[in-house]
Amino acid sequence: QGAHRQEANGRQNAPLKCRQIAPWRGIRSGCRASIAAIETGKTAMTSTANPSVVLHYIFDPLCDWSYNTAPLVKAARTVPGVAVQWHAGGMLTGQHTRVINEQFREYVLPHDKRIEEMTGQPFGEAYTDGLLRAVGSVLDSEPPTTALLAAEQLAGLGLEMLGAEQKAYYVDGLLISDREVLVKIAADLGLPAEQFEAAYMAMQGQPTQ
Repeated sequence: QGAHRQEANGRQNAPLKCRQIAPWRGIRSGCRASIAAIETGKTAMTSTANPSVVLHYIFDPLCDWSYNTAPLVKAARTVPGVAVQWHAGGMLTGQHTRVINEQFREYVLPHDKRIEEMTGQPFGEAYTDGLLRAVGSVLDSEPPTTALLAAEQLAGLGLEMLGAEQKAYYVDGLLISDREVLVKIAADLGLPAEQFEAAYMAMQGQPTQ
């Protein structure tokens, strides 16, 4: 899976030069968020039409370490001359989807506790003692990724949708692999259900993959 979009802060017109890359493990070997700052020109520019830096944000909607970096990405979006290009990695798709069971809960909880201690990102009881005890529920990254593309297509709200999905999952304990949950999240962002569902259907399959 490799869905990606660039935020509408400007177009990239100059040759790319890698400036800094934060630590990240491969999608299949483990869940980490990757943030890479890419210099788009030799001269620093603050114009929104020609960003001096493109920040590439590689994440998965169901990755707790991606949730860890959300405040940093939010802050970066306020910096003049910076554009954010996001890439959803598809960590839990196809044969890599996960079924919630006690073993999965015991695996993720120590990571979630560490993230909360490091960053203050909240993990609600509805998630830790609710959703993570919903044995048999399937975690699939493809539906929430499709929803990001739909929100971006409709209103340029891909990253806002991601933030809402993360809150719904990690705080409210909602299964964001469920299409009905995603429609409700989109409605809370002001996206009409009928329009969102049409965009969602258009982005399913190949556009997401």
